[in-house]
Amino acid sequence: MGLQVTRKARPLKTPTPAASGALPVAVLDTNAVLDAWLFEAPAARALRLVIESSRLRWEATEPMLNELASVLARPIGHRWEGRREAVRAIDWQRWARLVPIPPPCAAGWRCADPDDQKFLDLALHARADWLISRDWALLRLRRRASAVGVCIVGPEGWLAPPERDADLPNLIDAAPPTGLVAS
Repeated sequence: MGLQVTRKARPLKTPTPAASGALPVAVLDTNAVLDAWLFEAPAARALRLVIESSRLRWEATEPMLNELASVLARPIGHRWEGRREAVRAIDWQRWARLVPIPPPCAAGWRCADPDDQKFLDLALHARADWLISRDWALLRLRRRASAVGVCIVGPEGWLAPPERDADLPNLIDAAPPTGLVAS
């Protein structure tokens, strides 16, 4: 049974290099990173694989990576403690391209959750293809962001239908069971 995602505004973008050879760009909020690397959520598996295979450029700022480190420093629950320690050891700059903090969004867009404003500002400033989040405060801005070329979706919404990108299913199917690669 396949995952079906319906979008009214426009079809999902697929993680394939642009004609210029530039990689597509994504901004991931903290929960999207946790879904992909800590919880290994099935919907986030493809996202993690394309980032780790250098087919998608994840851009982040220092405050974003600091927030991730702060969340990972707190106990998450007994079930996840072993994985949490392994995920804490990851050198995130191996997967995320560290970029300068962008200026606040010139259009004056405000996220209802001030802690998530940094993700919105970077996605708009970098003209990211995707802002990947489960946070409703960001998801509710998806129609407005779509008008300027930024898709705001959850990890499950990002997953492109297999018929749209022949290489993505092969990458996912051929990937070994997910394991952490700590640097």
